[in-house]
Amino acid sequence: MERQVADEHMLYDAVGRMVHVLNESAYFIWKRCDGRHTLEDIVKEASSQDGTDQKIIRADVDECMTLFREKGLLQR
Repeated sequence: MERQVADEHMLYDAVGRMVHVLNESAYFIWKRCDGRHTLEDIVKEASSQDGTDQKIIRADVDECMTLFREKGLLQR
């Protein structure tokens, strides 16, 4: 379940009974974890939005995806 409160986005993991608070960048990535977007799609879209070098964004996306996996938020 997702909920936005002020500038924060919260995800409730019913299985793990945990609430995860995402900043705007993490939420941007989360919304694209839909099985249709590749990592490269996410990196390119993020880079085109703010002009940051794709190598920097790729590292951030990789780190965020690792955290999502560690928290059990993603299925393969």
